[in-house]
Amino acid sequence: MPKPIDRLAEMVRQAEAKTRAQKLGSETEYAADALEEAELKAREADTLHRERRVLLQRVLTDVSEEEQQLRELTRKVAVLMGTATLSPADSTVFTSQIEETKQEIEIRRRTTKDEIEKLNRDVIDTRRNLENAMEHYLALRRELDRLLPHLAADFVESDKIARAAEILTPGGQVRALGREVEDAAPHFAQLDGRERLAQLTIWIGRFRRLQAYEAENLTEEETTALQRVFPKLVSISKQYEPGYIEAFRQSFNTDWDVYVGEAEEQLKEATETAGLRRETDQPRRRDHGGRGDDRQRVSRSDADHAFEDLKAILIHYDLPEDEEGIEPFYEALDIILAGRGETDTEVLELISPYRDLLTGAEYRGVRKYLDALRQDDEEEPLDTSIQDQVRDLVDRTRGKRALLIGGTAREDMRRTLEHAFEFESLDWESLGTNRPNLLDSIEQRVRSRSVDLVIILKALVGHTVTARMRPACEHSEVPLVLVDKGYGPSNVADALRKGLVRAG
Repeated sequence: MPKPIDRLAEMVRQAEAKTRAQKLGSETEYAADALEEAELKAREADTLHRERRVLLQRVLTDVSEEEQQLRELTRKVAVLMGTATLSPADSTVFTSQIEETKQEIEIRRRTTKDEIEKLNRDVIDTRRNLENAMEHYLALRRELDRLLPHLAADFVESDKIARAAEILTPGGQVRALGREVEDAAPHFAQLDGRERLAQLTIWIGRFRRLQAYEAENLTEEETTALQRVFPKLVSISKQYEPGYIEAFRQSFNTDWDVYVGEAEEQLKEATETAGLRRETDQPRRRDHGGRGDDRQRVSRSDADHAFEDLKAILIHYDLPEDEEGIEPFYEALDIILAGRGETDTEVLELISPYRDLLTGAEYRGVRKYLDALRQDDEEEPLDTSIQDQVRDLVDRTRGKRALLIGGTAREDMRRTLEHAFEFESLDWESLGTNRPNLLDSIEQRVRSRSVDLVIILKALVGHTVTARMRPACEHSEVPLVLVDKGYGPSNVADALRKGLVRAG
């Protein structure tokens, strides 16, 4: 039989629990309201930070360009003064204008940096308030489930807000990225080639963004969780080889918000294109099957004309993004294969970057020869004779930061070229991704002298690319080399030999 003291203790415990339960509902409601308000403010601050910081970073880029231009103009003014070309009065005017410009640039830089710092502070403050509100609300919810479980239904919407708010915190972003990669990896093979490239670019971009912007805001446990994501992304890249992604290089740095945003747009477009292609693929294959006998009656002359047409199609359209070019691509290719066969090296080199389009059973043979050609390309740099052929160029290319433009980026070939010519780095930019600002970004890199050599795959880009890059290269005194066809070491070496000799 319980002692009187034990009965008294139990009566006190029950009374306290009843009193606590009566208060718990109203406290949880208050905490839910505070959480909703904190989540709204944090989301608004995060959105403003992302939108404004992109614009402000562009302002800083413009300021840096103007500062570089000012230095060049200042040097020219100094030369003019030294040759007595300017009168003392003119010299005074020039000096005054230089000083005024310098002050204006400095004011813009300082004002822009101040605004960026304010945006950063607002995000940190609202995020801290949100984390405190979440911690308080979740603690009350756990106690509510223990004491008054029947009231849980009253807080369903608040629970949703708490889950959605997690992504606004660095730790929540780490956990969300880890879960997403873990859950999606088994289904990665079902994606189209362009979708794989875009999705992996988004993941590595988000990883690098957390590394660059949130490292100091992560706990030790969260930092360890983030580090576990990287080898998983590397494994996916090695397994599926979706294409070269510059964000895997630790030396590469950029505005990661912009980088991820562009990749998300690219994924959206790739998904739409892949969906349309899947819808039209079966009818196209049936039509193609009906034309099987016609292949035997195509002359070599017709095939040669179709080959020229195909080159024009590849220049005019950004395949596979430009849907209007897909059918002309297949029609020209069918004629070419019927007249020149599936083993024609010139044809295989031209269509190699577009292997992902050759999904039908009728192209099984072409895919086999493309894979063999790719394997040959991979093995080519290991051949001593190839190394001997490029030996005369290495003194000119060693240690340079090179930029390759055109075609579909391939990590294996990028590494091959980087090794063969002993570049410090080689970035490969594909223009067939329907990214409207990409060419502007490349031109800016050239004008800011962040590259030492530009190589354009002439047959795999439109004429506007060369027209844009040439004045930028001339302005920055960066050598520009045009590769007439292909992108193997031998073809690139021939182009470098001509271009660098001419530049020298």
